[in-house]
Amino acid sequence: MINDFISAMLTSHSRTKLISSLNIIGLTFSLSAFVLISIYIRDELNYDKWIENVDLLYKFEATFEVPGRDTSESTMSPFSSGPALMEELPYFESVTRVLPLYVPIKIDDRVFNERVMFVDPNFFNTFNIESILGVREEALYNNNKLLISRKYAEKYFGTDSLLDENIIGKVLTFGISENNSDPVDYEIAGILENTPRLTHFSADMVALLDSSRREYDMHRDNYAGSYIHTYVTMKEGVNVEALDKELSDFSERHTSDRLKSLNIKATYNLFPVSEIYLHNKKSDHLDENGSVLFVWVLSIASVLILILAGVNFSGLSLAQAQQRSREICLRKLAGASYWNIRIQFLGESLIVSIVSLILAYIFIFYSLPWFNYALGKNLEFNFSRDIHLNIYIILFALFMGLIYGLYPAFITSSYRPSVILRSSHESDIFTSWKNYALLVFQFGVSISLVSMAILVLCQLDYTRRINLGFDPSNIVAYKIDGEGKQDELRYVLSKISGVNSVGFMQQLIPMKGSVSTAPIDFKNSDDTIQINSEYNRVDSKFFEIFGIKPLVGRVFSEDYISDKLIFSETGENPRAGVVINKTFSKRMGFDRYEDALGETLFLGQIKGKIIGIIDDIHTRPVTEPVQAFTFLYTRDEPLRVMVVKVNEVDFENSLLEIENTIKNIYPNMFVETLHIDKEYESIYIKQERQSYILLLFTFLAVIISFLGLYCTSAFASIKKGKEVALRKLYGANRIQITMYFLFKFASPIIIAGLVSMPIVIFFFNWWLSSFIKRISLVEYSYIYILVVLAYVATSWMTLCSQIIGLSRLKPVDALRHI
Repeated sequence: MINDFISAMLTSHSRTKLISSLNIIGLTFSLSAFVLISIYIRDELNYDKWIENVDLLYKFEATFEVPGRDTSESTMSPFSSGPALMEELPYFESVTRVLPLYVPIKIDDRVFNERVMFVDPNFFNTFNIESILGVREEALYNNNKLLISRKYAEKYFGTDSLLDENIIGKVLTFGISENNSDPVDYEIAGILENTPRLTHFSADMVALLDSSRREYDMHRDNYAGSYIHTYVTMKEGVNVEALDKELSDFSERHTSDRLKSLNIKATYNLFPVSEIYLHNKKSDHLDENGSVLFVWVLSIASVLILILAGVNFSGLSLAQAQQRSREICLRKLAGASYWNIRIQFLGESLIVSIVSLILAYIFIFYSLPWFNYALGKNLEFNFSRDIHLNIYIILFALFMGLIYGLYPAFITSSYRPSVILRSSHESDIFTSWKNYALLVFQFGVSISLVSMAILVLCQLDYTRRINLGFDPSNIVAYKIDGEGKQDELRYVLSKISGVNSVGFMQQLIPMKGSVSTAPIDFKNSDDTIQINSEYNRVDSKFFEIFGIKPLVGRVFSEDYISDKLIFSETGENPRAGVVINKTFSKRMGFDRYEDALGETLFLGQIKGKIIGIIDDIHTRPVTEPVQAFTFLYTRDEPLRVMVVKVNEVDFENSLLEIENTIKNIYPNMFVETLHIDKEYESIYIKQERQSYILLLFTFLAVIISFLGLYCTSAFASIKKGKEVALRKLYGANRIQITMYFLFKFASPIIIAGLVSMPIVIFFFNWWLSSFIKRISLVEYSYIYILVVLAYVATSWMTLCSQIIGLSRLKPVDALRHI
């Protein structure tokens, strides 16, 4: 029986090689897309699962609400809120804090700018990062001890350093940072294993957070801002959702009288660490987060591609079965039952799915490196290690083979020999509403995917072309160790012919992740308004380099001593001129920018006078709203970032001269050239990569759809001979017959375009909701029309030979076999 089954299957598929081959190709592509997307989604969903008891671990976050103003949300919290939580509330097993600071670090004769994680002593009780050398816990109970990761040990000391215990005790000098004005020596106490890849932050340099140090004095009892990342481990059995009242009371106890007088409300929340990577949409994370939206988009695309493959598989199998209708009837006359026929077709469907799965595995093996490169990830798929995933994929492929084979199996088993053997049994996919509906569905799905993928690319292109408020081209930046010599560096660089201007600032633009923010007070005639503002310290050349002109007033100038931040020797509050953006001016309550000029602002102890107002500039990604922004002029205090405007003529040689000059003045410094325009472009690289991946899977959906159209139309054209003959006998010429069939083959695509239009509008508007500035669907509606027309044209080119063949058919040849 098995031999008969295999023989019948091989004979059948040998007679319909084209349909069988395209069936396998379509199913192979769909299974490959499904497996690749499954690997990606598994990777995204497993972030932070390496952390022990991650289900009990939460991030303690603060939000400050100012009446009538934008709410300030943060993933951080006040400096001392963590210890206060442990002391006042009984629901927490432990609390640990992380303070990331970018610090210039000197190692022997080299200087690097690195991020150091200053943490509480119990950090490793929460985040169990393994130790390779040294005792990690001892390092966190000793000031001026440092732990570095395997990656950084190899970076600084070579790959052999992991076997060299002499690395323990080596000294690294921390230079000037935001909170530390004097160089400090740190001794390496151990080497850590690299932080697991699937984590929402990486800890490559870890040192003790000593809360008693004087540089933390201003934050220790300050609950007016968020400064530190706080992680809390809940006790088992505690209902986190029921703690709202307790956290509200905690906030009330620690809200200062000053905040209360300003009617500023501070609220706190607990966010699950296991959901941070995909679900926390706040901007000041330790590292870049993922996108749950993209996970959903790929998941939907995967399901749609599988459905398309199923529809295609069923349609082609049915077309193949109809060509075997007489064989099926003869088998029935020979005694075969309904179930014999059904089992045979289901068995053939399973074999096709197994062959497709094997080919899909081969395709994945060769395409996964490219897939990783396109996404910028390091996805892994191993047949022997990923046993559970492979079992799931194999079972799923077999299940899909059964599901896809059910429809043709039950249809073909219902054939009646008395009907089939005495008729030509013509079947027209365009008069059978079921087949026609399947074609409309196929093309509706693929048209929707293609249109949305192209519109996504248009939105990303629009985002990149948004006016930043300044021209970032030909501006380069260098992180400079602030140990003096900046005036000398400025003077020497200004002598280079290709250098237009040299300036300094405290924070690099664009600002990524955590940025400097501060509550700034403005006292008007009625009340005191507190505005939460981002700020940056710059020198007088900043606005010239970035080409920023004031809307009213002026920008900083060395000719005005009052512009500079000056600390008084008599103990008076330091004074400075400040430049604000127009968003800040609006939040002050002024309708006219001119009215804000000359007003006084209080930034902590600094008393600032507004000397100019500039247009809003995008100091952060354009996907985020522009915030109130304040610029302070610092001339004598060292600033960490040097910016240089370079003449585009002989640009590369000028950069080489700049780098050599920096190395001459700072011989031990690690010099890295940062292009401001490329820094902005890098923000959107991940989104662009995701859009290209979506476009790839969309292309697979298009291929599957046209495979189905080609095969079903090829089968239908064989059955159209009699109709063509009769039309010619009644006087139709080749052009009329060609136009008739062109329209008939295009009609399901046109209907699919009309049906899918509202679906595209709905889902694309849903995706656009995450963008502050977005394209108009009305303006870009022509793209949808072009996609539908492209589908029609492609279908005509695909079916061209068949349509021309039908139009040339002679009536005598067509009617001879009827």
